[in-house]
Amino acid sequence: MHNKTAVVFEDLKALKEHPGVPITLLEDLTAPNELEAAKDGGRTKEDFTKEQEQFRVVKDEGMSRGKGTLQVVLAYFEYSGINAALALLCFIVSAVLVACQLLCVKAWALTMTSRGADSSTSSANMIGLLAIFCIGDAVFRLGAGTLLAGATRRCSLKLHSEMLRRIAGSPVSFFDATPRARILNRFSMDLEINDTRVFVSYKQLFQNLLCVVTRLGVVGSQAPVVFGLACGAEVVLIFAMCYVIRAAMIGRLYESTRASRVLHHLMETLDCVGLIRCYGVMDQFCARFRRLLNDCLEAFNVFALCFAFTRLLVTVCGVFVVVLTVLIVIVPGQEDSAANTGLSLLSSLTVPRYFFLATHSKRKLKV
Repeated sequence: MHNKTAVVFEDLKALKEHPGVPITLLEDLTAPNELEAAKDGGRTKEDFTKEQEQFRVVKDEGMSRGKGTLQVVLAYFEYSGINAALALLCFIVSAVLVACQLLCVKAWALTMTSRGADSSTSSANMIGLLAIFCIGDAVFRLGAGTLLAGATRRCSLKLHSEMLRRIAGSPVSFFDATPRARILNRFSMDLEINDTRVFVSYKQLFQNLLCVVTRLGVVGSQAPVVFGLACGAEVVLIFAMCYVIRAAMIGRLYESTRASRVLHHLMETLDCVGLIRCYGVMDQFCARFRRLLNDCLEAFNVFALCFAFTRLLVTVCGVFVVVLTVLIVIVPGQEDSAANTGLSLLSSLTVPRYFFLATHSKRKLKV
C-alpha cells in the first residue's frame, strides 16, 4: 500500500526498486545483530530451534503411535455395552454350527457310500440335521449382525457426545493451539470411519475368523494333511500381515495429517480470499493446494499398495494349499474313504476364501 493505493509487484526486485519501500526491508535480515549476538552467549542454531518449538502456540500434527491396539478394541466394547458381548456369543454359536455342518456332510457321504438297508432312512435323518444346522447358522448370524449393529450405533452416539463434550469444555488455549481444520478432520473423516466401516469390519472379522478356526479344527480331526498345510499358510499370513498392517497404519495416519493440512489451507484461503486476489497471488495459492492434494493422494497410494500386496499374498497361499492337497491326498489314490477325500478337498478349497476375508477385515479394522 502506497499513497492510499494498492501496488502489485511482480517480484522482490521490483519491490525493492520502488521509492516508497521501507528502509528496513533493504537491510540483510539474515545477518546477526551485534547486540543480539552478545546476548546469545554462543548458543547454537539447534538451541534457537528448540526454543522456537517450545514457545510455538500451534503444534504440528505428529504421527502418533499405538493406534489400533488392544486398548481401542477394549474401549469399543466398553462404549458398545452388553450387545457387543451377546453378538460375539452368537458368532461363536454360529461357528460351532458350521463345524456341525461339515461333520454332518461327511456322515451323510459315508451313509450314501455304504448302501446298507437303512441307508435311505439315515440319509433322510442326516439331511434333516443338516437343514437344522444351516437354519440355526443363518438365525444366529442374523441375530449377531442385529446386535452388533445396535452396539455400533450406541458406540457411535456415545463417541460423538463425548467428543463434543470435551471440545465444548476445552479452554481457549486449546483452540489457539489446534487449527480448525484439524478439529474438522476428526469430526468428519475419523468419525465417518467409525460410523460406516466399523460395523462391517467387526462383523467380517469375528464371523470369518471364527469360521477359519472351526474349519481348521474339523479338518485337523478328519484330514491332518490339509490341517498342517493350512496352519503353515496361516503362520506365513500372520507374519506378513504384521508388517503390512503396520505399513497401512503409517499410510493412514500420514493421509490424515495431510488431509488436515488441506482443510487448514482451504479455510485460510477462504478467510483471506479478498487479499489474495488484491495481491494477485491466486495462482501460487492454487499451486500449493495442488501440492497438498498430491501429498494426500500419495499417502492413499501406500494404503492401496498394502491392500494389493495382501490380496496377492492370500491368493498365493490359498493356491499353494489347494495344489498340495490335490497332490498329497487325491493323486496318489490312497485307500481313504470318499468322505475323507471330499472333506479334504472341500476344506482346502474354502480355506483361501476365509483366509482372505479374515485378513481383509483385520486390516480394515486396524486401519
